[in-house]
Amino acid sequence: MANWCNNTLVFVGTPGAIEQITVLFNTIAQMGQQIDFEKLPDFLGGTEDHFFCYISYNHDGMVEYETRWTPNIQAVVRIAKHYNVDFTLGYQEISNCLYGMATYANGILKTICLDPMDFGRF
Repeated sequence: MANWCNNTLVFVGTPGAIEQITVLFNTIAQMGQQIDFEKLPDFLGGTEDHFFCYISYNHDGMVEYETRWTPNIQAVVRIAKHYNVDFTLGYQEISNCLYGMATYANGILKTICLDPMDFGRF
């Protein structure tokens, strides 16, 4: 059984791009746990192991979802590249002391990740 990683994601881009991403996430959310990858865009191929589960939207444009074990940063980067947007992704998997943030702006991905050794210092 997988440990669940909690993810909080905000995309920044044109209103049209954000609307297209919203449609994509709505499509994924409607599939629930039975994701049919053949019905999703080709650019998401190969991201099946850590895909979006239990998607919910916040009133301020924030998307919250879960992934198995680790964040799905590469899938989010693919979405950002395809729609030409930036993003900030915060994540945590409490059982394994995995906490971090990924930002993607102007085509550059930056990540910060705390691991169990970091927590031992406090």
